[in-house]
Amino acid sequence: MSKLSLPPGSALRSAFFAAIFAPVALILMGMSLADLQARAAIGVPLASVEGMIGMAFSAIILGMISINCERHSIGMFVAAAWALIIGFLQTFGYLRIHFLVAANLSADDMSAAQRWNLYPVCVAAILLGSGVALALTHRARAKNPETEELMPFERHQSERIAVAVASLPLGIGALALLIRCAPADSLPMAARGLSGVVAQTPLQPILSAAVAEVLGLIALASRWSMIGPQLIAWSYIIPGFLLIPLGTTLTGVVVNPGHSLGTQVLMAASTIAAYGMILAASTLGIYWARRYATNCSSSND
Repeated sequence: MSKLSLPPGSALRSAFFAAIFAPVALILMGMSLADLQARAAIGVPLASVEGMIGMAFSAIILGMISINCERHSIGMFVAAAWALIIGFLQTFGYLRIHFLVAANLSADDMSAAQRWNLYPVCVAAILLGSGVALALTHRARAKNPETEELMPFERHQSERIAVAVASLPLGIGALALLIRCAPADSLPMAARGLSGVVAQTPLQPILSAAVAEVLGLIALASRWSMIGPQLIAWSYIIPGFLLIPLGTTLTGVVVNPGHSLGTQVLMAASTIAAYGMILAASTLGIYWARRYATNCSSSND
């Protein structure tokens, strides 16, 4: 029998954990994202403490789901399926839990926050890419069950560096496309809310789908190098979650009525931060899967 043969309940445990906690994380992330977008549209990006805490807490839960896939990757595929289901339900205005956020979001506002960026598809793509990366990691270890240690960094140094370097332009490209898709004029916010802002913005599903594909590829790249995906993730989180909202609040350069690139950046900031958090959390499982394989080999000797 292989030294790395899986315990009978490992797949069930991973799937069950994700089936229970992924909906909680995804509902909370979707609500928080809409709340932060609504607050940014009226020029107070730091006004929603509930939204910022909700996004962070959601990322922690997704990280726990990823780590819980150290023996089997099925949990990430379950989470990806939930991302599509919950995302599309929220896109149609369902699963609104008002006490979780500061803004009074209508069904149209909830839908608008996720429609312009194809949020459900992007989140599912990230989680699916992470799931495939985990599956490939488990498969590689299963083919070499006698290996007692992780491959030394030097043996695959050039490969890992190449993957990490290739992730950087992909991440920058996805960022540029996401900003390009964002609403550019907040004038209808006062009369019609967030839904009015998005309604007068031409939807660009091709660009949004390209963002989803790129983010999925970056998540998949964690199979070969975690440096690139984590670097991209944190380059999204720190500006989108902290620097942009704090800087605009301190300087007073907030969203103003009228078409401008600055409005697009500010409106996209919370979405950028959300994708960064999901990418960072979902790729953590690769490291734990490698550690589990090593510890398992050592304990069976």
